[in-house]
Amino acid sequence: MTPDISRCGNCGTDLTRSEAEGLCPRCLMELVVFGAGRAADSPQVLIASGDRAGPYEIESFISRGGMGEVYRARDTRLDRIVAIKLVSPGVIENVAHRERFEYEARAASSLNHPHICSLYDVGEWNDIPFLVMEYLEGETLAQRLRRSVLPFEEVVRYSVEIAGALEHAHNHGIIHRDLKPANIMLTTAGVKLLDFGVAKLEGRAFIAGRASAVASPLKAVGDDGTAVGTLPYMAPEQLDARDADARTDIFAFGAVVYEMATGQRAFSGPNRASIIEAIRHDDPAPCSSVNPETPTQLDEIVSRCLAKNPDDRWQTASDLKHALARIISAGAPIAGRDSPMSPRQMPRGRVATATISVFAIVTAIGLAVTASRRLPTDIRTLRFVVPAPENSGYSQSSSFMAVSPDGRSLAFVASSREGKNTLWVRSLDSLNARPLPGTEDAGQPFWSPDGRFLAFGRTSGTDTLNKIEVAGGLPQTLAGTRAAPGAWNEDDVILFPAERQQGGLYRVSAKGGSPKIVTSLDTSRGEISHAWPQFLPDGRHFIFLARSAQPEHDGVVYAGSLDSLDRVRLVSANSHAVYAPQGYLLFTQVNTLVAQAFDPTTLQLTGEPTPIAEQVERTPGTLRGNFSVSRTGVLAYRTSRETGLAWYDRAGKQLQSVGPFGHYSNPALSPDEQRLAVARLDFATGASDIWVIDLVRGGPGSRFTFDRAPEEMPLWRPDGSRIVFRSPNGLYERTLSGGSHSEPLRSMWRAVGFPQAWSHDGKALIYDVPGRGTGLDVWMMPTVGDRTPVPLLRTEFQEGYARLSPDGRWLAYVSDESGTYEVYVRAFPSGEAKRQISTHGGLEPAWSGNGRELFYLAPDRSLMSVVVRGGSTFEAGSPTRLFETRMSTVFNPTYTRNQYVVSADGQRFLINQTSPAALPSPITVVVNWQAALKR
Repeated sequence: MTPDISRCGNCGTDLTRSEAEGLCPRCLMELVVFGAGRAADSPQVLIASGDRAGPYEIESFISRGGMGEVYRARDTRLDRIVAIKLVSPGVIENVAHRERFEYEARAASSLNHPHICSLYDVGEWNDIPFLVMEYLEGETLAQRLRRSVLPFEEVVRYSVEIAGALEHAHNHGIIHRDLKPANIMLTTAGVKLLDFGVAKLEGRAFIAGRASAVASPLKAVGDDGTAVGTLPYMAPEQLDARDADARTDIFAFGAVVYEMATGQRAFSGPNRASIIEAIRHDDPAPCSSVNPETPTQLDEIVSRCLAKNPDDRWQTASDLKHALARIISAGAPIAGRDSPMSPRQMPRGRVATATISVFAIVTAIGLAVTASRRLPTDIRTLRFVVPAPENSGYSQSSSFMAVSPDGRSLAFVASSREGKNTLWVRSLDSLNARPLPGTEDAGQPFWSPDGRFLAFGRTSGTDTLNKIEVAGGLPQTLAGTRAAPGAWNEDDVILFPAERQQGGLYRVSAKGGSPKIVTSLDTSRGEISHAWPQFLPDGRHFIFLARSAQPEHDGVVYAGSLDSLDRVRLVSANSHAVYAPQGYLLFTQVNTLVAQAFDPTTLQLTGEPTPIAEQVERTPGTLRGNFSVSRTGVLAYRTSRETGLAWYDRAGKQLQSVGPFGHYSNPALSPDEQRLAVARLDFATGASDIWVIDLVRGGPGSRFTFDRAPEEMPLWRPDGSRIVFRSPNGLYERTLSGGSHSEPLRSMWRAVGFPQAWSHDGKALIYDVPGRGTGLDVWMMPTVGDRTPVPLLRTEFQEGYARLSPDGRWLAYVSDESGTYEVYVRAFPSGEAKRQISTHGGLEPAWSGNGRELFYLAPDRSLMSVVVRGGSTFEAGSPTRLFETRMSTVFNPTYTRNQYVVSADGQRFLINQTSPAALPSPITVVVNWQAALKR
């Protein structure tokens, strides 16, 4: 009788039902995953609940593997949950096994990526070494695949994230060698690649506790001479113990993607011998022949991954990642298996084109649905992504989008490699977007009610509110003021916040004219501004967001009227709000986009908010959420990306990472260069606080501020004893020597300054502040005496990023007086002898410690250097490009102070950067999002 064959719940290997209750013998001795592992049957553990391993308090046993045991624990210093992996007693005496454990620590510690499980710490407990890892909650890909085949949307998303993680590891010379579904964790934040215990450094080996170069090429074998890996995912060269490199991981990647797309393994058989034979000689059936909902583009990618000869595969994970991204760009279907029309019914070569047609049909259905406000039960929520145009990208400053009222088109701003922002429009039944001529430096568009025009402001240069006809034509000026996103009603009234008036909302005719005030600030609530308006269906009422210096009144959504100054408080939110005519108000709570039932006639919210999308991007300083919704049920949004801090040399070579990945901004180096202060946004809670990282000891750092109000832009005193920072209700400073009290430097209800630089004696602070009718200005405030501020730069232009030279004689700053942002230097404090330093745009100037070099950031994010000579006179050479960064920058001085710092010797640069493996987050479009609310 043929034995009943099933799969190992860990690696997927065929096994008989008699084998280990669903686990193969190898996986009984192998740790699978932190936080979702299989608990051992034996109650005996190395360490008991309640015991401590250093600062880590053990909470519970998780799982046991061949190398050790894993426990859930609490880090008592940072009050967070971690996973601790202790070496098993038998491993300690085995030199080879202990070296492997130490190797795993070194391999993991060199990787810092959002899709790789993070190593936090190492230590010993009773002479037993342990690793402290990120604690993950979710399920493995192997567990997920046992339930059902994945929707294609998830296949592509997970594939891109896994490829990005491999790219990061390979760039650090590390090959995983055991990529499989059981080593891929699915969490709410995306995939996490696990278990580098069998990884190897390409061309290196760890010997006797140190890394040393080896002359022989890396072999795909373990210390005992056996092949390393899990059989169904092993490349032919692993089976034959031949040379292994990054392409070995790419083979395993292809096998994993194949299984995600089809629900079947690429190579299978009744026994190990047949699986080995299949890997060496057989080609699996195309994914699309097994699952017709898979586009043929994926067939080609997977087939190349699974080539027998490594030279015929994708040569790098980076190439592979971008090939997957092109599937998205080509408009391949990313609809679930429940989509109203399936590509199964169509010739395979027409899948992508047909899917766009399906989308257009579904959108038309949505138009009819809107009239009755009832959703047929067979209409499903559909999602797809819109990548940036070729040779352009999305960034934090240029990623805002607007869905047209009829839901058929998407307007967005994309940034060229040179840093120029241009307005683009993409019809959602087309694969291509087109730029609108004359919209360079455009920012934050919004539509006319009939969809014929787009209105927009400018991010630099001319301060105007403009409109342009989408079908063709040049921009027309509506008002001589820079405006954030506004609202346009059926009576051709445009409502907008005038940035330089620093007040309430204004109205102007779409045909042009003089703006008139519509809302006024409530000084009793400490209000700073009103922003992000949107008209309600009657065209007379609107909603808007109020910002305040008082936390209890900050981030409040109100309903106002064109006919009265009265307003109605609706809800406190972490972002602006938009009204969906299906009867909902959309806004974010922390990092989640939610919808709450709203009656626009009574201005009443009912029920509870319902989540729609996670990790939605927003700008903390302005509370602008990156989402838009049409009248017809089409939603668009972008998700947030984490950044990392790392040191680079002058050639652009990464030297050392600092802290874990997170949402960082405005790093500041202490005068002795031993500590780093940085603003860090906790996306789980929405709180922004100052953290201090010890650059000598390393680690994630410690929290420095604890208030409810968001705090950002830290700046060290010249003696390193205090840090000044920005809060919504003023500029504050705190001592590092103890206590939690923050002393206010100056509270300003009308405008909150951006701290930029100290005088060398610490008796004066230079800061930027928005002026009434003068844009962004530079001021100086004494920190002794009556502290009366005095203006340094106060013109009709935008000036900011002020930096004082080491000798205190010269002030570097940025101005848009030429029509674009450039770096200038002038004498301090007289303002005489002005010199332009940058030649084709520049932001974020920084001096070297000896004052002989000035650095700045070019529009394409390249770091530039200019040799200068100060003293009684000032001379400057020509700018020289050092290297192109991946800096997480906002090319606008009203949003940030700096995203990099320079060491005193001018030889190292600590940069706040996006992950090298992270693709720019595309725009996600959701059709019939409200159908999800019915489930």
